[in-house]
Amino acid sequence: MKNVHFYAILVLLGSIAVSDLSGLVIINETAQFETEKTIQLSARNEFVLTYPPSSASNPYTVRAWSSDATRDLPILLVARQARQVSSWTVPQVIETSHSNKSMLFYNTSKTLCHDDMQSIINYEESSFSVGPLVLTQTFIVAISTSSPTNVSVTIILEEERDFFMKRDIDYTVMVSPSQSRYKYFAFDENCTDTVVIEVDSTDDVCLTISVQDSACPVMDTNKDIKYEGTYQTVNKKGAITIAKRRYPAGFFLVVVAKPDDYECSQESSIIPMIRSASVMENTIISTVTFNIRESISTHDYILASMGTLTVVAAFGLLFTGIVFVFNRFGTISRLKPESKLIGPKKKIEDHRSFPWKW
Repeated sequence: MKNVHFYAILVLLGSIAVSDLSGLVIINETAQFETEKTIQLSARNEFVLTYPPSSASNPYTVRAWSSDATRDLPILLVARQARQVSSWTVPQVIETSHSNKSMLFYNTSKTLCHDDMQSIINYEESSFSVGPLVLTQTFIVAISTSSPTNVSVTIILEEERDFFMKRDIDYTVMVSPSQSRYKYFAFDENCTDTVVIEVDSTDDVCLTISVQDSACPVMDTNKDIKYEGTYQTVNKKGAITIAKRRYPAGFFLVVVAKPDDYECSQESSIIPMIRSASVMENTIISTVTFNIRESISTHDYILASMGTLTVVAAFGLLFTGIVFVFNRFGTISRLKPESKLIGPKKKIEDHRSFPWKW
């Protein structure tokens, strides 16, 4: 942790040294978790927010929104952690299925993958409580813009509650094209070989549901979500079957909304075709509920298959036995001799009726 703070201090000192030459003012402030902070900035100043170290097992999500930032001169956010860096803009430009068509979203968020995620996953006694495992997360958020006039942005760093999912529990999240969400699920010892992820949405917004390996970074934007793991588009309801052998260390379940409905219905109902603007402002929010349930195990599947085959075989044997009994002792056996004697009897009677033919 000392090395992290030392590195951050060097970065800040380097920034201040450059800022003295260029006239840029670096403003360092201490921020607190779960507290909104509104900042006024321009091209003449830059803010660096330092958050206290956290020992939480859940990751944190940075939420940032602005009402007066522009697409040409957006607000830049850079979130630095001990092992990774995340960056995005406010407003965020999301490309649509139409060529040369984009949408602007002024409400953004980014879930920062836990620095000690692999330690949590590999912890043998972990039941999603830290116990003796020592965890540390550090965050430094830099905010800047090239706007010559003052613009405002509000930022908050929140702990991602219920990040570690369990079976047979409903989880509800709100997502948009600029605000994705993801959670983690681990197979326990009593879990079957496969699970089914059931997804239910209350609206018609097209969603992308992705299942990714439990390793950082997480692909959680519309641009890169298809490049990792398994994904499926969902409109109202959907389900994905996941095998334990493919994700033995668990998986991330990622949910993000699409900017239009093209991938779900081959139509773009959110963006009217008559509009000619290349960039449009929009607000798309979807409420998604998902649940992870056990599927039938391989043993149960084999038993069900064998049971079906046994019933079919028993029916075949029963039918064959019935045919054999009727053929040997039943009506069929009595009809066959009578049908053979009809011809000869008539022939003998004919000979007796006409004795002169002898």
